[in-house]
Amino acid sequence: MKKKKIVIIVILVIAVISICIVFLTTNNREITPNGNLAYNHVTLVIDETNLYEYIGAVDYVFVGTVMECVENIIDDDFPDTIYSLSVNENLKGNLVETIEVKKHGGYTKNGTLILYETDLIQDSGLPEVGRQYIFLAYGQPDGSLLLAEVNGNVEYSDTAKEEYQNYIAYQIESNRNRSKSRYEVN
Repeated sequence: MKKKKIVIIVILVIAVISICIVFLTTNNREITPNGNLAYNHVTLVIDETNLYEYIGAVDYVFVGTVMECVENIIDDDFPDTIYSLSVNENLKGNLVETIEVKKHGGYTKNGTLILYETDLIQDSGLPEVGRQYIFLAYGQPDGSLLLAEVNGNVEYSDTAKEEYQNYIAYQIESNRNRSKSRYEVN
């Protein structure tokens, strides 16, 4: 009788582990882009075209290089993408050298790229591995970092860096609840 119970428990444990493995490998499988692009519309409480205001709303602005696309969190309506970044230079805030960030947007199961847009701006796309960008990020209550909705990653150039340093110098502070990132240097 005890052997039957042990065998049943072992079979149940194996079944649960198998289901978890199937779920995890299905959720993180490689996606083949199909060339389709769709936008999710968001409404922001700030003027997304005023970068002085946008910079005042985010917690961190930094120059970084995309090291790896860690995960595409598949959701047919609102996918997210997790990236590993190397922080080359902090412009606002002080982050450690290697971080992970989440960006709203990514690929659905069928390979459609989902990005965000407002009434005035469309997101320019997902960051590419090996490329350098100026990143804008919000600290989240759990300590993670979330890239800004539509201006979260801007192709790096010396001119763009100078412009962003000016936006930071004259930023319009946003009155919102802020969270410190676990990647912030103490």
